[in-house]
Amino acid sequence: MHRIKALLMTAIFSLTFLPGAFADDQSREELLERVSVLENEVAQLKAIISNMQNKQYKVERKVEEITAAPSTAPSKGITSKHKVKLYGFLKLDATYDDSKTDDADASRFAQSPSTFTNEEEFSMTARNSRLGLKYFGPQEYPAKVFGNLELDFYDTSSAHHSTQLRMRHAFVELQYPKWSVLAGQTWDVFGPLGPATLNTNGYLWNGGNIGFRRSQIRLTNKFDLNDGNKVTTQLSLNRNANTDNSPIVEGRAAYTFPFLGKESTIGIESLYGEDTSTDDVPYWAMGADLSLKLGSKLSLKGEFFRGSNLNDFLAGIGQGVNATTNDGIDTVGGWAQLSYKPHDKYTFNAGYGIDTPKKRDLNTGNRYKNEVIFANVMYSLLKDVKLGLEYSYFETKYLNADNGKNNKVTTSVIYNF
Repeated sequence: MHRIKALLMTAIFSLTFLPGAFADDQSREELLERVSVLENEVAQLKAIISNMQNKQYKVERKVEEITAAPSTAPSKGITSKHKVKLYGFLKLDATYDDSKTDDADASRFAQSPSTFTNEEEFSMTARNSRLGLKYFGPQEYPAKVFGNLELDFYDTSSAHHSTQLRMRHAFVELQYPKWSVLAGQTWDVFGPLGPATLNTNGYLWNGGNIGFRRSQIRLTNKFDLNDGNKVTTQLSLNRNANTDNSPIVEGRAAYTFPFLGKESTIGIESLYGEDTSTDDVPYWAMGADLSLKLGSKLSLKGEFFRGSNLNDFLAGIGQGVNATTNDGIDTVGGWAQLSYKPHDKYTFNAGYGIDTPKKRDLNTGNRYKNEVIFANVMYSLLKDVKLGLEYSYFETKYLNADNGKNNKVTTSVIYNF
């Protein structure tokens, strides 16, 4: 660029004094020599400009190639053929129980002293850690393609220090503006909520919380009403996950509405199927769920259900069919939880759950009532690192046997990614 400027200045300077040359009667030879010099300088200038234009063109093409090529080192998440997001958490739980439970790592009820020695238990495990991938496929108007694969390490058949992977979710979903269709394994439509307990795989199951994951085909429809009110309906055809391969139909209708300036939801649901492994004893249940935002810091949620033969849905305190009469065991249960978040670093949760199978459907030694109370605090030590402390109390009543009681203390370290 400096050379170009110099040549231009030379040309302008020479042209400026050209008339003066005529005025001074310079010889014709001097004028011709000066014109020849100017012509050579102009030719050099043209060559330099042409060379710069070629270089600029090559640079622009290189920029286009780099821009069009897929990134090999994305700034966020990971990529494949389509966008993929990695998520999950690493979790260490240390627990103390003052008496025997069904599982120290994931307690759901207290054992009867009539059957088990009432002894203290200490446990420490990392198998509640979790790993997942969310797939965001192409958008073929008007549908979006979404997929989810999620694994954990809660394999009860493995040693505590060397557990195998367990599939939690594996599904693909076509999402349209007003409806969607899902195919794969994920949560039941029935009992869509869950408590915020550190007892990850205890989860108030067999203590008021109902519903699990199973393979299914699900259709969801969304209807927008006025003023932020919405109605969502869901219908799914499921394969039973545990005792047999019989189909189960589940349905839910939910109404979402503004409450105290926040979005809250109330839903009703039902399920039906027949257990082919026990002479077609039916599964059935009816239930309701509620999720309320009581301002910016306080929330309330819970579920209620009633049904029969619900062991495969983690209700009935692990009892579905009476082995003596071959009849389904009726049960009623539910849970509720209050959450308070006064600060970005602190969250407090307190909840209660109950599951009450009918005594008339049970045999001596069976469980007919299970109550769980829990309270915890979670503290954000760092942006993605949380510390948790939880106390829970289990009281399980047995038919014609001693009742089980247990006090449980859980401490957790959780790293979310």
